[in-house]
Amino acid sequence: MSILEANLENIRRYNPVLADKILRHKLENNVKLELVQSNSGDLNLAYNNILIHDFDDPQKEAMTVFNRLENTSEYSISIIIGLGLGYLFKRVYLSSKGKMIVFEPSLDILRFTLEVVDFSTELADKRVYIVNSRQELIKFLDETYLHKDSINVCGLASCQTLYPETTINLIDELPKIKMHLQSNYSCLFEKSFSWAMEGMKNIPILSQSTNIDALRGKFKSKPALIISSGPSLDKSLEAVAKYQDNAVILATGNSYKSLLQYNIKPDFLGFIEVHDNSTQVKDMDISDINIIFQSITNNNNLFKVNGKRNFIFYSDNDLFSRWISKKTGFSTKDYENKGTVSYCLMNAAFAMGCNPIILLGQDLAYTNGRCYSASSSYGALICIKDEETGKYTVEIDDFDEFAKYYGGCHDPKLVGEIISSRLEMINENMTYVLGQDGNMLPSEPNYASFIKFFEEFAYDNSLSDLVLINSSVGGALIKGYKTMPLEEAMKELKPFDINVDSLISEVLSTYEDPLKSNIGNIINNIKSMIEAINQFLPLAEDGLIISGQLIDELGESKSDIDKIREFTNTLMNYYIEGKDKLFGQYQILTYCVFRDLLELSKIFEDENSINGIDDILRIAQTSQIFYQEFLFKVVEFKKTAEQTLEKLTSSVYV
Repeated sequence: MSILEANLENIRRYNPVLADKILRHKLENNVKLELVQSNSGDLNLAYNNILIHDFDDPQKEAMTVFNRLENTSEYSISIIIGLGLGYLFKRVYLSSKGKMIVFEPSLDILRFTLEVVDFSTELADKRVYIVNSRQELIKFLDETYLHKDSINVCGLASCQTLYPETTINLIDELPKIKMHLQSNYSCLFEKSFSWAMEGMKNIPILSQSTNIDALRGKFKSKPALIISSGPSLDKSLEAVAKYQDNAVILATGNSYKSLLQYNIKPDFLGFIEVHDNSTQVKDMDISDINIIFQSITNNNNLFKVNGKRNFIFYSDNDLFSRWISKKTGFSTKDYENKGTVSYCLMNAAFAMGCNPIILLGQDLAYTNGRCYSASSSYGALICIKDEETGKYTVEIDDFDEFAKYYGGCHDPKLVGEIISSRLEMINENMTYVLGQDGNMLPSEPNYASFIKFFEEFAYDNSLSDLVLINSSVGGALIKGYKTMPLEEAMKELKPFDINVDSLISEVLSTYEDPLKSNIGNIINNIKSMIEAINQFLPLAEDGLIISGQLIDELGESKSDIDKIREFTNTLMNYYIEGKDKLFGQYQILTYCVFRDLLELSKIFEDENSINGIDDILRIAQTSQIFYQEFLFKVVEFKKTAEQTLEKLTSSVYV
């Protein structure tokens, strides 16, 4: 195996698209790359006569740059701009414990260096990523970032000459990137307990539903329309009505009210929210439409949204879904939830084999003065520009109409408070995204994140023959998707020669759902999980007491060192016990105490974290919060698990 092949084999493990780009890349005739010798005797690389490394001493330059980094612990990510011959990369690799992403914007340099320098040891390390674009950089930051990780940016002096704009933009954008990464965790912290509770409540209904994977590959090479409720949907409804029998239609619940006005019947409606949003289809007949629920969708949704068939979307990045799949023997491959129902529907269409996949109403921005399609359930939300200040604000032009469809709460006062809070949050955090015409469009941070997720999906599938089209004309630009009106996109497609409902009926006539077939495994696992919780409860109660005693002891003017050592060791042992016999065995339980378990793990898993009294106080305080949350949330979860177990062992579900 050549040096290039060995290097690319390691890159291909996590970034096959880049490995293929590098392998296929050919230098242009006007590109000049040569090895020269520095004063120190080390080799240097000249790219179009620009030296990549310091001419006097490349090694010393690398050490100087590395020494400026503020944090290189295991809870750090170092972004290294520029690879060159790898002096800085190797220095960071050898001298830090954290993760690192080498961002080399030049395919010329990547190809040349990976042919002549053996990085097989470094690139085989799962701490290391090589990227060639900002999109790849954001993607792997999303995948590697852990709560409260520090992010460093460093680079060689030559980067300011070769990539001045890239370097400046990345440094300027870093605060926003950090905010985006941390907001993902904030969402986990806020919703993970609800996900665990709703998932556990849902199991009896899930066992009577059908895994969406039953339809894997069944609509091979058939077009799919993914219909969302963005403002641009209004411009496409006539075309959807015209071509509705020529594609598999997967629509969000919020868009259905708009579709009804044109007598459009989607094949699937999607609901993934952990809050009750069944009101999106309030008083609408959906009895002849298939419903796609995420496994952790609000339990009320599963009871209230009465469609023709229930299909369940088990997400690979959801601990509850992975627990169910592991115990009942099915794969969650190709199914991901990124917080938006349209993304889940796109994943479902992809797994079904649909091609092309066409996005509609996926504006991900406030366009034409609206936040949603005017006739959708949330159509009363409008976006107004102040011509004097240039600022945008989101308002409601018909409160009663909006409140009718927003949330599952029937208390008008509470609904009003929720809506006011939501509007305040939107307006305080208004952001801007790039539109298809090159202008900036008002939007919200969540939508900006969703754009990245859709773009990452396109990037991950760029080596395949999958065609992605964005017919949300006038909305945000989504890279990797062809932008064209639906009418134009549909004219290019082959005739649609199947009946969707008949095909589904045929598939389900012989399909055995793995959860239903293996419900006994789930029942037994819930029983053993309840038993494990009961066994750990006395330790949790004792841990709460001991952490309080440790805090008191540390506050004494003359602390008893032996007591401090004893209390600290006990808390450490309780953590290990919980990790090995509870959370390690039943990962779904981490959803109940996600934030506090993460904080506790960072302390106990870091061998350098306990260096003095302040660190011991942190252990005591974090343990106290953890056991308080455990005794509330895990006990509540146990009650729900016991109720679920009772239902599953009744004659109704067995």
